[in-house]
Amino acid sequence: MTQTDDMETSAAPLIEHLKELRNRILYAIAAYVVAFFVCYIFWQYIFAFLSKPSYIAAATVQAKATGTSGASTTQTLSFPEIAASDTLAL
Repeated sequence: MTQTDDMETSAAPLIEHLKELRNRILYAIAAYVVAFFVCYIFWQYIFAFLSKPSYIAAATVQAKATGTSGASTTQTLSFPEIAASDTLAL
């Protein structure tokens, strides 16, 4: 076997690997785009879920600072750019 024969036989697996890599990258980009739009649609609920612990902690600290009996775990989270009817209860 010559060096030219070795390159010709090794080129096909390389091309196949590059095709597989391209397909996987395209699937990853498609999944990212789908996840982006799902998160964009439900951003209020995701934000409320992620920020709930900080609201509870802030209410607890405020209750201790003011000397009240304790913070309520039911807080109201409202967004100024959303109508009043879209207020999320935590």
